Amino acid sequence: MAGAVRLKKLTLKNPFIASSGTCGYADADLIPLDKFGAAVTKTITLLPRQGNRPPRLVETPAGLVNSIGLQNMGLEAFKQFLTDFKKPTTLIVSVGGESPEDFATIVEELNTYDLIDAFELNLSCPNVKTGGEVVGKDYVTVSNILEASLKSTTKPLLVKLSPFTEQLDKILQHWESKVEAFVLFNTFPAMDIDPRSGKPVLGAVSGGLSGPAIYPIVLNSIYKYSKAHTLVASGGIATTDIAKKFIMAGARALEIGTGNLWNPAFIEMLLKEV
Repeated sequence: MAGAVRLKKLTLKNPFIASSGTCGYADADLIPLDKFGAAVTKTITLLPRQGNRPPRLVETPAGLVNSIGLQNMGLEAFKQFLTDFKKPTTLIVSVGGESPEDFATIVEELNTYDLIDAFELNLSCPNVKTGGEVVGKDYVTVSNILEASLKSTTKPLLVKLSPFTEQLDKILQHWESKVEAFVLFNTFPAMDIDPRSGKPVLGAVSGGLSGPAIYPIVLNSIYKYSKAHTLVASGGIATTDIAKKFIMAGARALEIGTGNLWNPAFIEMLLKEV
């Protein structure tokens, strides 16, 4: 049975983290969040976002394609939400933005909240100012965001990267000693088509693929980089056997996403079998 794990500053009662987008603002009723080592909120942006037009989710034979579009209440409403919020476990707030200033402002505004244990910088979300590229597309953009964020908070920072982040080796090497952990990875670009209409199923046409289809790709990177870096695995951890493989590959903790959506009691299985 999996016990407590330590990243750097952050200690979790077990290595399982409910990933952003699958547990609301760490207030989902259907998932027993108190059993997780940590829970990551929906990504918070400066201003509220309505998200993409529906449909937003489609199942595929080995995964789930989502196109939520970072729908969230925005920073000010989230601060009000925290006033009466009782966290179920270690609380990690996911932060998104379109510039280093956006990230720095959000973490600075939330830095004084004692119930927040850490931040996860979502550097794999689309940036509308640069034509849909991920925010953390390369070493320079990632570094600018991290420099601004580290100056704005005393809390641990986890950094969630895209599988297509350029200069990944350089990013990991330079920032390893300065951040709490790297989360590898977010979803992979994907879409599906309705065979009857011939039209894309998702309202936004394309989205991100999660689920078992992507785990061998993520596992490869975890195995490659875990000896020198503090890594949290994220991608396709939908069975207990897959979870065991990521731990064997060197992941310190595991973010569970699609597994929670398919089975809200999946954490019970993980705690018993991994």
